[in-house]
Amino acid sequence: MAPGNWALKDQIMALKWVQENIERFGGDKDSITVFGQSAGAGATSYLSLIPETKGNFHFKVFILLST
Repeated sequence: MAPGNWALKDQIMALKWVQENIERFGGDKDSITVFGQSAGAGATSYLSLIPETKGNFHFKVFILLST
């Protein structure tokens, strides 16, 4: 990931928070769904590919939509 890509770094931090706290809300930290529409679909696609998320998260589904 490029050093200045703050948006993806923010999204990774949000995913870490979800994984650490989802059980408090009745969720399963090993079964997270990531959703993105339009430009968010591009970001979601990047999240599925970059090394910072490989092996660190247990995504069950990636949903990518475009208009």
